[in-house]
Amino acid sequence: MKNLFFIFLLVFMGTGLFAQGAEDPGDIMFESIILVPDMEEYPTLRANLAAHNKKYHSTEGPYRAWVYEVMTGPNVGKIVWMMGPLTFADLDNRPSDAGHDEDWATNVVPYLEKVEHGEYWKRDGALSLPMTEETYPLIYIRYHNIAKGQGYRVDALLEKMSATIKSMDHVTSWSLYDNQFRQGLATGRHIASVSGMKNWAELDDEWGFGAAYNKLHGTNAMNGFVREMNEVISNSWDEIWSYNAKLSGQE
Repeated sequence: MKNLFFIFLLVFMGTGLFAQGAEDPGDIMFESIILVPDMEEYPTLRANLAAHNKKYHSTEGPYRAWVYEVMTGPNVGKIVWMMGPLTFADLDNRPSDAGHDEDWATNVVPYLEKVEHGEYWKRDGALSLPMTEETYPLIYIRYHNIAKGQGYRVDALLEKMSATIKSMDHVTSWSLYDNQFRQGLATGRHIASVSGMKNWAELDDEWGFGAAYNKLHGTNAMNGFVREMNEVISNSWDEIWSYNAKLSGQE
């Protein structure tokens, strides 16, 4: 099925990562945190989060907020709050005054059970497909944990994967991201890919990665690739995210 084979996080849908304009920006980075709602206070959280982002994070630039609702996988029901694209230097001047921190602490935090996975993800522009101006209300993400002692083999596998996807004319959105801080074996979430989808129906289409891989790398080469992936990647899982413009402060 399309998008179901080795699609590695964090490209924006809609007016986000996938829609940076005709000129590919290359390596860009986003801050990301996962918000776990207190379900008894969910309506209040949504209203307050939308208001906070509209007031402090609605304009284009490094402090723009992007909010996604996780629709599938182990984090279903959680909210992903992202900011960017940015650099680490931008963080020195991030919104903190004019009531920003107080508003977050008073109107958002009390309605959460907890906050998880404060991370920074950087896109690999060389391995990713060029970004386009197309809009995608859904994104398909695959996270990968790298097995102990296997990090030295990752680059070669990703280069083969990238070359294969670039050879597939029907694939128009795919980006590879790297977690910028050491996560350890227990936490994982080392690398991720993102593919944009216009609708759920796209999942019914054939993906065709295996055939494209064999065509590019040789007959039955896919068997060796799968074997290597099983040795190098200790765990992987998929998530579908849905972009919410209102929660992002855009409505």
